[in-house]
Amino acid sequence: MFTRQEIKKALRKWNRAWDDHDIEGVMELFHDDILFENWTGGKAQGKE
Repeated sequence: MFTRQEIKKALRKWNRAWDDHDIEGVMELFHDDILFENWTGGKAQGKE
């Protein structure tokens, strides 16, 4: 389990990566087996 400070630090890092258009930095915080589904039914699974 993460502490409140660890969560804040991770979210700051993630927001900074988005602001810098750093996709590698954004993806660094996702699990390797991530599953993304959007509202149109499109899906993406995994980081690759």
